[in-house]
Amino acid sequence: MKPDEFLDDRRLKEEILQHIKSGKYRLTEHAAEEQANGNLDLQDTLRILKTGKHEKAKTRFEDSVWRYAITGKTEEAKKARIIIAFLDEMIIITVIDL
Repeated sequence: MKPDEFLDDRRLKEEILQHIKSGKYRLTEHAAEEQANGNLDLQDTLRILKTGKHEKAKTRFEDSVWRYAITGKTEEAKKARIIIAFLDEMIIITVIDL
């Protein structure tokens, strides 16, 4: 998969699940900070990525890479938006507490 290749919802979900399962993901420093600011942990972030919905209105093509917005809820029903991109691995760019 190329970073500039847009993924439809089905393929996006498949890629997210595959990267999580294989451990091929990482949080940016910014994402880790925002996750902590929102009182979320890595398990909350991964749950949202696994169960959330693609928010197309917030998805952007920036710096030659698609940045996908996934919105969902934690087990405690806390809502958040996760922004991800795919390079060699899935990069969790930021975590936004909603």
